[in-house]
Amino acid sequence: MGGAREGRDEGGGSAVRLATVALCVTLAGGAGAAREGVPEAAHEQWRGIQQSRTLADGSVLNRYIARTEAVEEPDISLALEFVPRFGCSPLVGFRVVGPLAASLGTSLADGTRARLVIDGESTELSLLVDAGEAVTSLWVSERAEGRARLRQRLDVGSRAALTLPGERSLEFSLLGSRASAVAVEALCRDNRPPAYED
Repeated sequence: MGGAREGRDEGGGSAVRLATVALCVTLAGGAGAAREGVPEAAHEQWRGIQQSRTLADGSVLNRYIARTEAVEEPDISLALEFVPRFGCSPLVGFRVVGPLAASLGTSLADGTRARLVIDGESTELSLLVDAGEAVTSLWVSERAEGRARLRQRLDVGSRAALTLPGERSLEFSLLGSRASAVAVEALCRDNRPPAYED
């Protein structure tokens, strides 16, 4: 893992890609993730999750996630993710599990364009695709400033609809998103890595 600077987007447009790719590679190379709920992040349809994974080099990667399921598709969720290693800058993504994961993973590629409508206001998104047999993640490919603006829109919105190529449309409730995201972001910013032992 290249360190915290990759996720801070202090200039390069490819920083989100580096952070996302680094996160995917890191997760693939580590031991199983410990996962626990974050009760203070449960609001309306949103819930909070903290994941910790021990990596091959012995370091621990913590992820703090606010997530909601699609209104009629429980296998698809919208998430705001905060990773201390990447400066707690919000990552926005969609997680697909089950049979649809493999088919989306093979039909979509990095750079796929999607439309996200939040309370009637439409935005074009470019997606990074992390495909797997059981789980496929679609990450919004934007600089930190763009992801922060999108997060603000999610915070104040009440409903979002994502339209993927092929006109597949998914709806999400945003009620509770702000409170849930604030709770997990606070945990991310309070994260204190254990002291390094020689």
